[in-house]
Amino acid sequence: MQPRAWYFYRPDGRRHGPSFTEWQAKVEAGRFAARRPKLEAETAFILYRSLSKAGWRVDHTGTRFIPAPS
Repeated sequence: MQPRAWYFYRPDGRRHGPSFTEWQAKVEAGRFAARRPKLEAETAFILYRSLSKAGWRVDHTGTRFIPAPS
């Protein structure tokens, strides 16, 4: 079975991704919206929190969660 993948969705419904974790998907959404691929992760996450009020969202594929090896 495939591991769980996270995607971010723009307000128009377009899907972008995948990312391995929910946090990574939120950071990628912030970077995508700012059009700055090297934006710091903390800044991108703060930007995503504002974007979520404008209709951006993060969701997973619904497949089984496979934890990272320790």
